[in-house]
Amino acid sequence: MSKLDYITIANMMHPCMLTIAIGNHKGGVGKTTSALNLGHGLAATGLRVLLVDCDPQASLVATCGIDETAPGLAEVIGGKTPGRVAMRTVIQELSPTLHLCPPGAHLGDSEAEAYSRLGRENLLKRALVDIAGAYDVAVLDCPPSLSLMAVNALTAAQGVIVPTLCSAMDIRKVKDFLATIEALRAEINPELELIGVLPVMFDGRLTHHAEIIKAMQAADWPVLPPIGRSVKVSEALAMGQSVKQYEPDNARATEYDQLTKDVKRWLTKRARQ
Repeated sequence: MSKLDYITIANMMHPCMLTIAIGNHKGGVGKTTSALNLGHGLAATGLRVLLVDCDPQASLVATCGIDETAPGLAEVIGGKTPGRVAMRTVIQELSPTLHLCPPGAHLGDSEAEAYSRLGRENLLKRALVDIAGAYDVAVLDCPPSLSLMAVNALTAAQGVIVPTLCSAMDIRKVKDFLATIEALRAEINPELELIGVLPVMFDGRLTHHAEIIKAMQAADWPVLPPIGRSVKVSEALAMGQSVKQYEPDNARATEYDQLTKDVKRWLTKRARQ
């Protein structure tokens, strides 16, 4: 059976898919690393997972070793006019339960041209309808900006995770991003829920890291268990692997396992609503 046949049948049998955006206005805060490890973690539990690289820089695709010129979102959403390619035709398989939709080589151009279209905030949401029945969850790796694709990802999502470094400057950027989420909830996507802020590269030996965690908690932000600092995280990413695949006994693998459990609980709760 072809992938197209599989997705068509799955759409008939399983019409529901939840979508999680991994976002932050700031770059270099672990969005791609978080998306990759969460995707692998959820897929390892038996869920059918789709990773979507929404960033024209194609960090997720490059990490997974996929040709950055492969057709993807750019061809699906189009530019000044709608794309003529269905999302199901550009998806690539990473494992039997983990698939990836690349951004396409010209997503930046498509994004710029799409600003003139009506309903431009819903381009990704409409594209995901094409494959919604084939997956239990889609994880969207957002670009590091408030670009049209970032807004599209937040419009399509029911949940959002915000990775951040533990510094005062990074926390200010998180505050700005949370304000964006609230504005978007009010105007476009009332279903969007903040799953949590995810501290990454955390070092419990550093006083200011602990103080940053306390400050976020004092602000009543939902703070997910932090991911510690380790060169193994970068090494795993360079190999296109999750930390658990690369070094199963590493402490960071245990922490990403906890993130997977927390997100799976959220998925179960949200599916019941």
